[in-house]
Amino acid sequence: MPRTVVFLLGALFAALSPLATAQVDEVALEALDQLKEGVDDHKPELVNEALRDLDDVYVKLDPKTLKKVHKGISTMFAKLVPREGNSLIRGGFVDEAELQGTRRQVEDCYVLAVGMLFDKEDGADLLTTALKKKHVKDWPEVRAVIYEGLSYRVDATLVKEFTKILTDPSPRVAAAGAAALGRYFEEDMETRRGIVKSLIEVYQKHHTAMEKEAKKGREEVAADYLASVEVAFGESLTALTRRSLTEAPEWTEWWGEHGDDEEW
Repeated sequence: MPRTVVFLLGALFAALSPLATAQVDEVALEALDQLKEGVDDHKPELVNEALRDLDDVYVKLDPKTLKKVHKGISTMFAKLVPREGNSLIRGGFVDEAELQGTRRQVEDCYVLAVGMLFDKEDGADLLTTALKKKHVKDWPEVRAVIYEGLSYRVDATLVKEFTKILTDPSPRVAAAGAAALGRYFEEDMETRRGIVKSLIEVYQKHHTAMEKEAKKGREEVAADYLASVEVAFGESLTALTRRSLTEAPEWTEWWGEHGDDEEW
């Protein structure tokens, strides 16, 4: 292709670039209006659609528009909450089926937001702030999704947070914490050693709790909890230690023999 043609094409693309940027910003602003409407009127279907539109253009937005997007999503995290049983909808109390339906729709909105933010520069701050909201604290499904999103960053400052939730009453949240810690398998030995120690100690506690409940003839709840978390604990321990064991007592015995080894 002649150099003159290449130059003209480059000039054309440069001229169109501001137009393209303006167009994506316009899409984002329209989506933000829809997001606000959905949050204010508690219409999760509108929020869902707006989040999908924002995700399509997110990486192309200018910093000023991106700041508005972050503010809009923060507002969503703060105000978009599940309907309660005594919520009034269309002049009457919401029935249980509709209550659960709207709850799932709202949860889907959080999943979309986490999917959009988990690998973005300011994503961790937005997700960490969301975890502090009261309705999120009381919502294990959403907390687990947020922790799963945060885990992709492999941020050393989050190890303490992931360790803290290993004993969470919700097995889904505890499993998310265990799975997150398994992503630190390329860290230095001492960091890995501290994580492995915590994982094994908590894994053993869950196993012991099941045994104690079994002796009382009521092991079902503890057994279900253990069954829900042990895959995450086991896979993370295997990733961190390069060992493949099957149950908590085996890991506890291995730790007693090899926890202080110079290398695993």
